[in-house]
Amino acid sequence: MGFQAGRGERIVFLGDSITEAHGFSNMAETWLSLRFPERRLSFFNAGWGGDTAPGALARLERDVLSLKPDRVVLCLGMNDGGYTFPRPDISGRFIDNLRLVLRRLKKAGAKVHLLTNGFADIDANPDFLRPVDYNRLALKRLAKLAMDLARQEKLPAFDLQALMTQVNARGLRKDPKFCMAPDGFHPDPAGHLVMAYGALKVLGVNSSGSLQKVKALPKTWGYEAKFKLAQAPYMVDAAARKVLPYLDFQKTFNDHRLAFSGLKPGRYQLQAGAWKSPVYSATELKQGVSMASFWDSPFMAPGQELGVFVMAMREIYARYWRALGMSGGYGAYRPGPHKQGIQAMPALEKEKQQLLAAPQAAITLRLVPVALHGEPVENGEFIGPWQFSQAFKGAFERDYLKGKVAWKDVRVDTNNPTQCFGAVLGRLQGVVAYARTELLSPSVQTAELLLGSGDGFEVWLNGSLLARRLDLRRVSYPDQERLMVHLKKGKNRLMIKVAQKQVEWWGFHARFAGLSEALLARHPR
Repeated sequence: MGFQAGRGERIVFLGDSITEAHGFSNMAETWLSLRFPERRLSFFNAGWGGDTAPGALARLERDVLSLKPDRVVLCLGMNDGGYTFPRPDISGRFIDNLRLVLRRLKKAGAKVHLLTNGFADIDANPDFLRPVDYNRLALKRLAKLAMDLARQEKLPAFDLQALMTQVNARGLRKDPKFCMAPDGFHPDPAGHLVMAYGALKVLGVNSSGSLQKVKALPKTWGYEAKFKLAQAPYMVDAAARKVLPYLDFQKTFNDHRLAFSGLKPGRYQLQAGAWKSPVYSATELKQGVSMASFWDSPFMAPGQELGVFVMAMREIYARYWRALGMSGGYGAYRPGPHKQGIQAMPALEKEKQQLLAAPQAAITLRLVPVALHGEPVENGEFIGPWQFSQAFKGAFERDYLKGKVAWKDVRVDTNNPTQCFGAVLGRLQGVVAYARTELLSPSVQTAELLLGSGDGFEVWLNGSLLARRLDLRRVSYPDQERLMVHLKKGKNRLMIKVAQKQVEWWGFHARFAGLSEALLARHPR
């Protein structure tokens, strides 16, 4: 049937410490908000460390029904098994109380979506969990009982225990050290991503993707495409990505693709600032390539910003409810702060909607033919491809190029080149090093070379010395020097020497202003 939540619905996550961690619930909220912004959904987390089905029943009115939920995503059972072998009394207590929780929620008008308990990693916690085989016996038993109850009550349900056990097994077959529950119980971000997958499934989301067609226009060095994202992809946290080879999250929920028209046959790389994609053929680009794993690309900015906002919102509510309302859970309940936390959320939800509705900045992509072996450089863009020499210790004025020089291909972080020598050559003092690059110009042109250095520098273009200030002591910043240069058609060699007199901030900035045509920067050959 698909995701049925209507406009303005309130979704509450109810569970134990795993829910309280705000991991899978925040992931699911961020995904749903990105995918369905027009529905203006709001969310609450009512997780409680150490909770059980009886515990959830006891606090249901205070922590869940007070929120007037339209839907409740329920995940219990990890603690209900008693960390021992299955016993009828344990199973009976769990299922009887879970049934009462479900029926009270349904009576209050909330639609219930049931997740079974997760899994326990007996390898991560062998002394406690392996003797009773807690995952395969107790937790599997409780998960089956929960799924049977959901069928009886005609509720949507998803077997998290089975999925997490399967994903963990797949990971271990590939990597014997794979783990997504370091203490055996509590999932790390990768484990929470598996749970978010289950949460989206139980809420009725079957799959989601998009195909956006973009026109590529010819430029001096390849093609350029300017566009706004029709659908922003979900930003998977870096710590969660280890599970992606064993879980079809990207294909199922994050398959947003870009298709480019207007390309000649060949192989291309997408470039935007410091970000570069894998290499694709023109045919692959025409059919569409997924943005879902372009982690450092501009495509991920909207999802990343929303994820940070969601995390902060949920922390604010938890502060009102738990820290102020119950002294972190160890004091008497004070309804005043809890009520204030509930009342504070609509204003923050409105801010979230404004964030989702904000006009997206246009993205400019270059599609550079791989055969060029370089990167276009426009006015104001720092040069990325360089070759670095080794560090030379001695007099700064000495010409070390007359000796043996070992050149290394480097791509400088164009977002932050301040410490580029230090990042590659190490934290040194009293040394100099050289950097060189090859610049292809489509025509003869005059421009300004904007240079920054930390500390002193010498700079040459096509073998001619442009400037020398080796006496300087400073941190490199953009545009400390402005030098007029004449670029010939074809190959131009730019070389910079930087003296490092202090331990910190050994690097340089180099870019152009006043170019009439873009250059192509590449490693000298």
